[in-house]
Amino acid sequence: MDFSPQPITREPEEQDGKDSLSTPAAELPQPVALAPVSAGRLRHPLLTGLFVVLTLYLGGLVIMLPWRDAWAQNTLLDAYPAIRAIAMNNFVRGLVSGVGALDLWVGIAEVIQYRRSRR
Repeated sequence: MDFSPQPITREPEEQDGKDSLSTPAAELPQPVALAPVSAGRLRHPLLTGLFVVLTLYLGGLVIMLPWRDAWAQNTLLDAYPAIRAIAMNNFVRGLVSGVGALDLWVGIAEVIQYRRSRR
C-alpha cells in the first residue's frame, strides 16, 4: 500500500455551463461609498452624560473604598486569610485607588472630548 500524500483534486461544479468558482468582475457587487460621519455627531448627549456621571461616581468610590473600614471588615474574605492579607497591603490599596483615579480621568477626558466635538 502506498501511504504517500496525494494531491486532492476536485472537479468544479458546472451551473448553466459556467464554472461556479470563478465569477467575472463585472458581475460582482460594487461597494457603496458612504459619506463620512464625525464621531461627535454619533454621540447622544444623554448617553454621554450618563457615562460621565457613572465613571465619576465609580472612580470616586474606587478611590475611597480601599481606605474605609468596609474594606477591612469584608466578610467574604474571612474564609480566605491569604487573600485578606494581600487585600490589606497598602500597595494593593494604592493600586486599587489608582484604578479609581484612571476612571475619574476617563470621565473628565470624555467631557472634554464631547465639548470639543460639539464646536
